[in-house]
Amino acid sequence: MLDDVNQASPRRTAGAIPRLIICSAICALVLLTAGTAVAQTAPPEEKKKEESPTDKKFKPHVILLPIFSYSPETRLALGAGGVLYYRLGQEKEKTRPSSLGLVMVYTMNNQFRIQLRPEIYLSNNAYRVNAYVRFERYPTEFFGVGDNVPASAGEAYTPQAIGFHLSVKRKVFGSVFVGVQYRIEKMSILDVEPGGLLAQGTIAGSTGGLLSGPGLNLSWDNRDNIFFPRRGSYLQFSADFFNPVFGSAFHYTVTNLDLRTYVPVFSTHVLAFQFVMRDIGGTAPFYELSTLGGPSILRGNLSGQYRDKALLAVQAEYRVPVWRRFGVDAFVGLGNVGPAIWDISFNRLKYSVGAGLRYRLDKQEGTNLRLDYGWGPARSGFYMTVQEAF
Repeated sequence: MLDDVNQASPRRTAGAIPRLIICSAICALVLLTAGTAVAQTAPPEEKKKEESPTDKKFKPHVILLPIFSYSPETRLALGAGGVLYYRLGQEKEKTRPSSLGLVMVYTMNNQFRIQLRPEIYLSNNAYRVNAYVRFERYPTEFFGVGDNVPASAGEAYTPQAIGFHLSVKRKVFGSVFVGVQYRIEKMSILDVEPGGLLAQGTIAGSTGGLLSGPGLNLSWDNRDNIFFPRRGSYLQFSADFFNPVFGSAFHYTVTNLDLRTYVPVFSTHVLAFQFVMRDIGGTAPFYELSTLGGPSILRGNLSGQYRDKALLAVQAEYRVPVWRRFGVDAFVGLGNVGPAIWDISFNRLKYSVGAGLRYRLDKQEGTNLRLDYGWGPARSGFYMTVQEAF
Protein backbone atom coordinates (compact mmCIF):
# COMPACT_ATOMS: atom_id res chain seq x y z
CA MET A 1 0.00 0.00 0.00
CA LEU A 2 1.25 3.46 -0.86
CA ASP A 3 0.30 4.72 2.58
CA ASP A 4 2.33 2.01 4.31
CA VAL A 5 5.34 2.59 2.09
CA ASN A 6 5.42 6.32 2.75
CA GLN A 7 4.80 6.27 6.52
CA ALA A 8 7.39 5.61 9.22
CA SER A 9 6.67 3.11 11.96
CA PRO A 10 5.50 5.77 14.49
CA ARG A 11 2.74 6.79 12.06
CA ARG A 12 1.65 3.16 11.69
CA THR A 13 1.41 2.90 15.48
CA ALA A 14 -0.61 6.09 15.57
CA GLY A 15 -2.94 4.56 12.98
CA ALA A 16 -4.24 2.21 15.65
CA ILE A 17 -5.53 5.18 17.64
CA PRO A 18 -8.35 6.19 15.23
CA ARG A 19 -9.42 2.54 14.95
CA LEU A 20 -9.71 2.32 18.72
CA ILE A 21 -11.59 5.63 18.85
CA ILE A 22 -14.01 4.55 16.14
CA CYS A 23 -14.69 1.15 17.72
CA SER A 24 -15.36 2.92 21.02
CA ALA A 25 -17.58 5.43 19.20
CA ILE A 26 -19.70 2.66 17.68
CA CYS A 27 -20.28 1.14 21.11
CA ALA A 28 -21.00 4.56 22.62
CA LEU A 29 -23.52 5.45 19.91
CA VAL A 30 -25.39 2.18 20.21
CA LEU A 31 -25.46 2.48 24.00
CA LEU A 32 -26.52 6.14 23.79
CA THR A 33 -29.39 5.33 21.45
CA ALA A 34 -30.50 2.32 23.47
CA GLY A 35 -30.06 4.19 26.74
CA THR A 36 -32.18 7.15 25.69
CA ALA A 37 -34.94 4.84 24.49
CA VAL A 38 -34.87 2.83 27.73
CA ALA A 39 -34.77 5.98 29.84
CA GLN A 40 -38.00 7.15 28.23
CA THR A 41 -39.80 3.81 28.62
CA ALA A 42 -42.42 3.61 31.36
CA PRO A 43 -41.69 1.27 34.29
CA PRO A 44 -43.40 -2.16 34.25
CA GLU A 45 -46.20 -1.15 36.60
CA GLU A 46 -47.12 1.81 34.42
CA LYS A 47 -47.24 -0.33 31.29
CA LYS A 48 -50.32 -2.02 32.68
CA LYS A 49 -52.25 1.18 32.10
CA GLU A 50 -54.07 1.50 28.82
CA GLU A 51 -52.02 3.33 26.21
CA SER A 52 -53.35 6.59 24.88
CA PRO A 53 -54.03 7.01 21.13
CA THR A 54 -50.96 9.26 20.93
CA ASP A 55 -48.69 6.61 22.50
CA LYS A 56 -49.99 4.01 20.07
CA LYS A 57 -49.47 6.30 17.09
CA PHE A 58 -45.87 7.11 17.96
CA LYS A 59 -44.67 3.71 19.08
CA PRO A 60 -41.07 2.84 18.08
CA HIS A 61 -41.02 1.02 14.77
CA VAL A 62 -38.44 -0.38 12.39
CA ILE A 63 -38.25 -0.28 8.60
CA LEU A 64 -36.18 -3.14 7.19
CA LEU A 65 -35.65 -3.42 3.47
CA PRO A 66 -33.26 -4.79 0.91
CA ILE A 67 -31.25 -2.11 -0.85
CA PHE A 68 -31.45 -2.04 -4.61
CA SER A 69 -30.01 1.14 -6.08
CA TYR A 70 -28.27 2.43 -9.15
CA SER A 71 -26.16 5.41 -10.14
CA PRO A 72 -23.64 6.06 -12.92
CA GLU A 73 -20.79 6.02 -10.37
CA THR A 74 -21.66 2.65 -8.81
CA ARG A 75 -23.83 0.83 -11.35
CA LEU A 76 -26.10 -1.67 -9.61
CA ALA A 77 -25.80 -1.69 -5.81
CA LEU A 78 -27.24 -4.38 -3.54
CA GLY A 79 -27.38 -4.57 0.21
CA ALA A 80 -29.55 -4.34 3.28
CA GLY A 81 -30.58 -1.53 5.56
CA GLY A 82 -32.86 -0.61 8.36
CA VAL A 83 -34.03 2.42 10.33
CA LEU A 84 -35.38 2.45 13.87
CA TYR A 85 -37.75 5.40 14.46
CA TYR A 86 -38.76 6.44 17.96
CA ARG A 87 -39.85 9.57 19.82
CA LEU A 88 -38.54 10.53 23.24
CA GLY A 89 -40.25 12.44 26.02
CA GLN A 90 -43.82 12.60 27.27
CA GLU A 91 -45.29 14.86 24.56
CA LYS A 92 -44.45 12.69 21.58
CA GLU A 93 -46.66 14.57 19.15
CA LYS A 94 -44.48 17.65 19.74
CA THR A 95 -41.15 15.79 19.59
CA ARG A 96 -39.33 15.16 16.34
CA PRO A 97 -38.58 11.53 15.49
CA SER A 98 -35.19 10.18 16.52
CA SER A 99 -33.70 7.51 14.30
CA LEU A 100 -30.91 4.96 14.11
CA GLY A 101 -30.02 3.86 10.59
CA LEU A 102 -27.71 1.09 9.45
CA VAL A 103 -26.75 0.53 5.80
CA MET A 104 -24.56 -2.15 4.22
CA VAL A 105 -24.06 -1.96 0.44
CA TYR A 106 -21.99 -3.68 -2.23
CA THR A 107 -21.91 -2.47 -5.85
CA MET A 108 -21.09 -3.98 -9.22
CA ASN A 109 -17.99 -1.76 -9.26
CA ASN A 110 -16.61 -3.79 -6.30
CA GLN A 111 -17.36 -0.98 -3.86
CA PHE A 112 -18.71 -1.57 -0.37
CA ARG A 113 -19.92 0.70 2.41
CA ILE A 114 -21.13 0.23 5.98
CA GLN A 115 -22.72 3.21 7.73
CA LEU A 116 -24.32 3.73 11.13
CA ARG A 117 -26.23 7.01 11.54
CA PRO A 118 -27.97 7.96 14.81
CA GLU A 119 -30.04 11.17 15.01
CA ILE A 120 -31.44 11.87 18.47
CA TYR A 121 -33.78 14.62 19.70
CA LEU A 122 -33.79 15.17 23.49
CA SER A 123 -35.65 17.35 26.02
CA ASN A 124 -38.57 18.28 23.74
CA ASN A 125 -36.24 19.04 20.81
CA ALA A 126 -33.96 21.26 22.91
CA TYR A 127 -30.95 19.06 22.10
CA ARG A 128 -30.04 17.33 18.87
CA VAL A 129 -27.29 14.72 18.54
CA ASN A 130 -26.11 13.62 15.09
CA ALA A 131 -23.37 11.17 14.28
CA TYR A 132 -22.12 8.77 11.70
CA VAL A 133 -19.65 5.94 11.66
CA ARG A 134 -18.53 4.59 8.30
CA PHE A 135 -16.21 2.01 6.86
CA GLU A 136 -15.89 1.79 3.10
CA ARG A 137 -13.67 0.70 0.25
CA TYR A 138 -14.80 2.53 -2.86
CA PRO A 139 -12.79 2.10 -6.08
CA THR A 140 -13.51 5.20 -8.15
CA GLU A 141 -11.87 7.71 -10.50
CA PHE A 142 -9.88 10.89 -10.09
CA PHE A 143 -10.22 13.35 -12.97
CA GLY A 144 -8.01 16.17 -11.78
CA VAL A 145 -8.87 19.56 -10.29
CA GLY A 146 -10.94 22.27 -11.95
CA ASP A 147 -14.25 22.90 -13.71
CA ASN A 148 -13.11 22.05 -17.25
CA VAL A 149 -11.88 18.47 -16.88
CA PRO A 150 -13.12 15.91 -19.47
CA ALA A 151 -14.58 12.58 -18.36
CA SER A 152 -11.89 10.86 -20.41
CA ALA A 153 -9.24 12.16 -17.97
CA GLY A 154 -10.42 9.79 -15.22
CA GLU A 155 -7.81 7.51 -13.63
CA ALA A 156 -8.72 4.63 -11.33
CA TYR A 157 -7.78 4.54 -7.66
CA THR A 158 -9.00 2.65 -4.59
CA PRO A 159 -9.59 4.56 -1.34
CA GLN A 160 -10.44 2.91 1.97
CA ALA A 161 -11.84 5.04 4.77
CA ILE A 162 -12.87 4.53 8.36
CA GLY A 163 -14.31 7.56 10.09
CA PHE A 164 -16.42 8.98 12.89
CA HIS A 165 -18.28 12.28 13.15
CA LEU A 166 -20.25 13.61 16.13
CA SER A 167 -22.33 16.79 16.37
CA VAL A 168 -24.17 18.06 19.46
CA LYS A 169 -26.50 21.08 19.19
CA ARG A 170 -28.56 23.00 21.72
CA LYS A 171 -31.55 25.22 21.06
CA VAL A 172 -30.79 28.81 22.09
CA PHE A 173 -34.09 30.42 21.07
CA GLY A 174 -36.94 29.72 18.69
CA SER A 175 -35.72 27.40 15.93
CA VAL A 176 -32.05 28.38 16.30
CA PHE A 177 -29.49 25.77 17.41
CA VAL A 178 -25.77 26.17 18.09
CA GLY A 179 -23.31 23.40 18.75
CA VAL A 180 -19.93 21.76 18.42
CA GLN A 181 -18.72 18.83 16.37
CA TYR A 182 -15.68 16.65 15.84
CA ARG A 183 -14.54 14.54 12.92
CA ILE A 184 -11.79 11.94 12.75
CA GLU A 185 -11.11 9.80 9.68
CA LYS A 186 -8.28 7.59 8.43
CA MET A 187 -7.97 7.38 4.65
CA SER A 188 -5.77 4.83 2.90
CA ILE A 189 -5.12 4.86 -0.85
CA LEU A 190 -4.78 1.16 -1.61
CA ASP A 191 -4.16 1.34 -5.34
CA VAL A 192 -3.57 3.96 -8.03
CA GLU A 193 -3.26 3.85 -11.80
CA PRO A 194 0.40 3.52 -12.90
CA GLY A 195 1.62 6.66 -14.61
CA GLY A 196 -1.36 8.70 -13.40
CA LEU A 197 -1.43 11.97 -11.46
CA LEU A 198 -1.86 10.24 -8.11
CA ALA A 199 1.03 7.85 -8.79
CA GLN A 200 3.37 10.87 -9.00
CA GLY A 201 2.69 11.67 -5.32
CA THR A 202 2.58 15.43 -5.89
CA ILE A 203 -1.14 15.86 -5.17
CA ALA A 204 -2.13 16.41 -1.53
CA GLY A 205 -3.68 13.24 -0.16
CA SER A 206 -2.33 10.94 -2.88
CA THR A 207 -1.02 8.60 -0.15
CA GLY A 208 -3.97 9.07 2.21
CA GLY A 209 -3.63 10.27 5.79
CA LEU A 210 -5.46 11.09 9.01
CA LEU A 211 -8.05 13.86 9.31
CA SER A 212 -8.82 15.11 12.81
CA GLY A 213 -10.36 18.34 14.00
CA PRO A 214 -13.19 20.13 15.84
CA GLY A 215 -15.87 22.32 14.40
CA LEU A 216 -18.72 24.72 15.13
CA ASN A 217 -22.22 24.70 13.73
CA LEU A 218 -25.25 26.94 13.63
CA SER A 219 -28.66 25.91 12.33
CA TRP A 220 -32.18 27.24 11.99
CA ASP A 221 -34.92 24.71 11.35
CA ASN A 222 -38.67 25.24 11.35
CA ARG A 223 -39.63 22.53 8.83
CA ASP A 224 -42.89 20.71 9.54
CA ASN A 225 -41.23 17.34 8.80
CA ILE A 226 -37.52 16.46 8.66
CA PHE A 227 -37.94 13.63 6.11
CA PHE A 228 -40.55 15.11 3.74
CA PRO A 229 -41.04 18.81 4.51
CA ARG A 230 -44.05 20.61 3.06
CA ARG A 231 -43.41 24.04 4.52
CA GLY A 232 -40.73 25.88 6.46
CA SER A 233 -37.01 26.51 6.07
CA TYR A 234 -33.70 25.00 7.07
CA LEU A 235 -30.32 26.72 7.36
CA GLN A 236 -27.10 24.97 8.33
CA PHE A 237 -23.73 26.69 8.68
CA SER A 238 -20.64 24.84 9.85
CA ALA A 239 -16.89 25.36 10.06
CA ASP A 240 -14.35 22.57 10.62
CA PHE A 241 -10.70 23.07 11.56
CA PHE A 242 -8.22 20.32 10.69
CA ASN A 243 -4.81 20.93 12.21
CA PRO A 244 -1.70 18.91 13.17
CA VAL A 245 -2.41 20.07 16.75
CA PHE A 246 -5.29 17.55 16.73
CA GLY A 247 -3.25 14.85 15.02
CA SER A 248 -4.36 15.72 11.49
CA ALA A 249 -1.96 15.10 8.61
CA PHE A 250 -3.43 18.11 6.78
CA HIS A 251 -3.93 21.74 7.76
CA TYR A 252 -7.08 23.35 6.33
CA THR A 253 -10.49 24.82 7.16
CA VAL A 254 -13.86 23.94 5.62
CA THR A 255 -16.93 26.20 5.76
CA ASN A 256 -20.35 24.99 4.60
CA LEU A 257 -23.63 26.78 4.05
CA ASP A 258 -26.80 24.86 3.20
CA LEU A 259 -30.05 26.83 2.86
CA ARG A 260 -33.37 25.14 2.02
CA THR A 261 -36.93 26.39 1.90
CA TYR A 262 -40.22 24.63 1.18
CA VAL A 263 -43.33 26.34 -0.18
CA PRO A 264 -46.76 24.61 -0.24
CA VAL A 265 -48.60 24.89 -3.56
CA PHE A 266 -52.23 23.85 -4.17
CA SER A 267 -52.39 22.45 -0.61
CA THR A 268 -50.66 19.11 -1.43
CA HIS A 269 -47.86 20.13 -3.85
CA VAL A 270 -44.45 21.35 -2.64
CA LEU A 271 -41.91 23.66 -4.29
CA ALA A 272 -38.47 23.11 -2.71
CA PHE A 273 -35.35 25.27 -3.12
CA GLN A 274 -31.75 24.71 -2.04
CA PHE A 275 -28.64 26.92 -2.08
CA VAL A 276 -25.27 25.32 -1.26
CA MET A 277 -21.89 27.01 -0.72
CA ARG A 278 -18.67 25.28 0.35
CA ASP A 279 -15.20 26.82 0.66
CA ILE A 280 -11.82 25.43 1.73
CA GLY A 281 -8.86 27.42 3.03
CA GLY A 282 -5.45 25.80 3.31
CA THR A 283 -4.18 22.55 1.82
CA ALA A 284 -6.83 19.84 1.79
CA PRO A 285 -6.42 16.32 0.38
CA PHE A 286 -7.91 15.89 -3.07
CA TYR A 287 -10.70 13.62 -1.79
CA GLU A 288 -11.93 16.43 0.50
CA LEU A 289 -12.33 19.00 -2.28
CA SER A 290 -15.82 20.17 -3.25
CA THR A 291 -17.53 18.17 -6.00
CA LEU A 292 -20.68 18.31 -8.10
CA GLY A 293 -22.82 15.42 -9.30
CA GLY A 294 -24.09 12.28 -7.65
CA PRO A 295 -27.56 11.68 -6.19
CA SER A 296 -27.92 15.00 -4.32
CA ILE A 297 -26.26 18.05 -5.95
CA LEU A 298 -26.83 18.52 -9.70
CA ARG A 299 -28.02 15.00 -10.49
CA GLY A 300 -26.96 13.84 -13.95
CA ASN A 301 -23.39 15.13 -13.67
CA LEU A 302 -20.67 12.56 -13.02
CA SER A 303 -19.72 12.69 -9.33
CA GLY A 304 -16.11 13.78 -8.84
CA GLN A 305 -15.47 14.91 -12.41
CA TYR A 306 -15.46 18.56 -11.35
CA ARG A 307 -13.73 19.26 -8.04
CA ASP A 308 -12.00 22.26 -6.49
CA LYS A 309 -11.76 24.18 -3.23
CA ALA A 310 -15.02 26.11 -3.65
CA LEU A 311 -18.55 25.20 -4.71
CA LEU A 312 -21.72 27.16 -5.45
CA ALA A 313 -24.97 25.46 -6.45
CA VAL A 314 -28.69 26.22 -6.49
CA GLN A 315 -31.49 23.81 -7.31
CA ALA A 316 -35.27 23.59 -7.21
CA GLU A 317 -37.70 20.67 -7.14
CA TYR A 318 -41.47 20.45 -7.62
CA ARG A 319 -43.07 17.53 -5.72
CA VAL A 320 -46.56 16.23 -6.42
CA PRO A 321 -48.46 13.37 -4.71
CA VAL A 322 -50.27 11.26 -7.30
CA TRP A 323 -52.03 8.26 -5.79
CA ARG A 324 -51.87 6.73 -2.35
CA ARG A 325 -48.14 6.34 -1.58
CA PHE A 326 -46.94 7.34 -5.05
CA GLY A 327 -45.72 10.75 -6.18
CA VAL A 328 -43.68 12.44 -8.91
CA ASP A 329 -41.26 15.33 -9.06
CA ALA A 330 -39.28 17.49 -11.49
CA PHE A 331 -35.99 19.26 -10.72
CA VAL A 332 -33.50 21.77 -12.15
CA GLY A 333 -30.16 23.06 -10.90
CA LEU A 334 -27.12 25.21 -11.70
CA GLY A 335 -23.67 25.28 -10.12
CA ASN A 336 -19.91 25.14 -10.50
CA VAL A 337 -16.63 24.70 -8.64
CA GLY A 338 -13.55 26.92 -8.52
CA PRO A 339 -10.29 27.64 -6.64
CA ALA A 340 -12.18 30.18 -4.48
CA ILE A 341 -15.76 31.45 -4.21
CA TRP A 342 -14.92 34.67 -6.04
CA ASP A 343 -13.09 32.73 -8.78
CA ILE A 344 -16.00 30.46 -9.76
CA SER A 345 -16.74 30.88 -13.47
CA PHE A 346 -20.35 31.67 -14.38
CA ASN A 347 -19.46 31.19 -18.04
CA ARG A 348 -19.03 27.44 -17.52
CA LEU A 349 -21.94 26.70 -15.20
CA LYS A 350 -22.99 23.07 -14.98
CA TYR A 351 -26.72 22.37 -15.13
CA SER A 352 -29.03 19.59 -14.05
CA VAL A 353 -32.57 18.84 -15.18
CA GLY A 354 -34.67 15.76 -14.58
CA ALA A 355 -37.71 14.05 -13.11
CA GLY A 356 -38.45 11.22 -10.73
CA LEU A 357 -40.89 8.90 -9.03
CA ARG A 358 -41.56 8.65 -5.28
CA TYR A 359 -42.95 5.85 -3.12
CA ARG A 360 -43.77 6.48 0.54
CA LEU A 361 -42.05 3.79 2.59
CA ASP A 362 -43.21 5.10 5.96
CA LYS A 363 -46.58 6.86 6.07
CA GLN A 364 -46.07 7.98 9.67
CA GLU A 365 -42.71 9.76 9.33
CA GLY A 366 -42.73 10.45 5.57
CA THR A 367 -39.62 8.58 4.35
CA ASN A 368 -39.62 8.13 0.57
CA LEU A 369 -38.01 5.75 -1.88
CA ARG A 370 -36.61 8.01 -4.60
CA LEU A 371 -36.07 7.17 -8.28
CA ASP A 372 -34.65 10.03 -10.37
CA TYR A 373 -33.27 10.47 -13.86
CA GLY A 374 -31.09 13.53 -14.38
CA TRP A 375 -29.38 15.12 -17.37
CA GLY A 376 -26.19 17.20 -17.23
CA PRO A 377 -24.13 19.04 -19.89
CA ALA A 378 -22.46 15.88 -21.19
CA ARG A 379 -24.01 12.97 -19.30
CA SER A 380 -27.19 11.59 -17.80
CA GLY A 381 -27.83 9.18 -14.98
CA PHE A 382 -30.43 7.15 -13.09
CA TYR A 383 -30.49 7.33 -9.29
CA MET A 384 -32.42 5.22 -6.81
CA THR A 385 -32.08 5.80 -3.08
CA VAL A 386 -34.00 6.53 0.13
CA GLN A 387 -34.97 10.08 1.27
CA GLU A 388 -35.13 13.27 -0.74
CA ALA A 389 -32.08 14.92 -2.30
CA PHE A 390 -32.71 17.93 -0.05
